[in-house]
Amino acid sequence: MKTQTLWLCLGFGLLAACGGDKGDSAETEEADADTDADTDTDSDTDADTDADADADANLSINVTADVGGTIYDDVCVGTLTASDDGATVSGTGTCAFAGPLASILAGDQTGVLDGSTDGTAGSGTYAITTSIGAALDLEWTGTSDGTTMTGSFDGSSTIEASGLVVPVDYAGSFTY
Repeated sequence: MKTQTLWLCLGFGLLAACGGDKGDSAETEEADADTDADTDTDSDTDADTDADADADANLSINVTADVGGTIYDDVCVGTLTASDDGATVSGTGTCAFAGPLASILAGDQTGVLDGSTDGTAGSGTYAITTSIGAALDLEWTGTSDGTTMTGSFDGSSTIEASGLVVPVDYAGSFTY
């Protein structure tokens, strides 16, 4: 999986549903009425036919925030789980800061990925909720080669926290 670079308090949580074909045991073989010989490679639980529709990915978000006149540069590192059924993109994730922003935004920053795709291009929103309750929506766009989606975020915004309006610059990407 490719490293992703995203925004400030990006939060992503792992929520991947992966289950495999349990196969047939020798004791129940006579009851097997399917014709695929249980050799499918699709291990996710949705109804799609691709083998990589649900994917876990590393996440790294470069963030610069101006908190009351003090500039903080940090990276939020974590994981993203994305699901793509060929039309809808969804996912969740968490990340945490280990540098200067960790003293302000301790613990996991959570986020929800939402969007759509036509198989070659995609777009949507990654909505982040920081550990102090501040919210930030990041717009993303992406391209797909039919098996891999690469999305990117790049911009400036503000979040409101503890009575402050905090300007935030972010840049990053994700691939699943």
